[in-house]
Amino acid sequence: MTERKRSIEDRIHQHYTDLPKAERRLADLLLNFPGEMAAYSATELADLANVSKAAATRLFQRLGFKNFDEARRLVRDAQDWGAPLYKQPAGGPANDFESDRSAYLEGEFTALKQTLMALGQDELKTIVSALSSAKRLWFIGFRYNHVIAAYGHWQFTQFRPDVHLLPVSGQTLGEYTSNIDKDDLVIIAGFRRRTRGLLRLMELVSASGANILYLTDPTARKSPKFATWTIRCTISGEFMFDSYSAPISVLRYLSLQTFTTMGNPARMHLQNIERHHEYLSELA
Repeated sequence: MTERKRSIEDRIHQHYTDLPKAERRLADLLLNFPGEMAAYSATELADLANVSKAAATRLFQRLGFKNFDEARRLVRDAQDWGAPLYKQPAGGPANDFESDRSAYLEGEFTALKQTLMALGQDELKTIVSALSSAKRLWFIGFRYNHVIAAYGHWQFTQFRPDVHLLPVSGQTLGEYTSNIDKDDLVIIAGFRRRTRGLLRLMELVSASGANILYLTDPTARKSPKFATWTIRCTISGEFMFDSYSAPISVLRYLSLQTFTTMGNPARMHLQNIERHHEYLSELA
């Protein structure tokens, strides 16, 4: 990892044992709440740590920054990337559960409304048509994106055949991605803190001729160029962990619309599944 990309915490840990007392106080503040650098000036941070501005200047220079603004840009990039530690306020939780609950509900509603209302009707119809007619659907997601992909896989498996989920536990991807062709539709969940291999995977899928439906957030820059359709979901708010209510809701909405569009074949598929559940006594 290059010096430019190393985190504030990594730089501090490298120098921590050699820091003078004043610089260490500021370093402790930054280690606990690195996101504060995005909201405060160097003078304000020095005041919060009860150190002089000169001590703050020496610390940032010691960490390899030309000035405080360069350090703050690195922190803002980390916030944009979605690192939870950088979204945690120094004040900590207010322990006002009722206010927190109200703010949380308002944030969830806002994320859902912003995401769903931004979907264009014509594009939605095209996407639903592709979800209905594709030979196979492949849902792909890594880390927590796998949970989103798994939800989509479960929804669509209920009413249409040839729906697959990747990656498969214990397996590499090549055995499966080599089967993807131009008649398939690949649905990729790629929300921030994306894995390094996602871009190459999308390039490979695009080269197969398959259409790609990409669910992501507004921070995605390079990956959307490989997607046929991109749905950007609102996932961030005032709380430190991102919300994934919007992408889950988008997948549910798409499954409902696809089920309706497919009509009788979808109903028959669902009925057949229910008969198998009953015969196997799988559900209580």
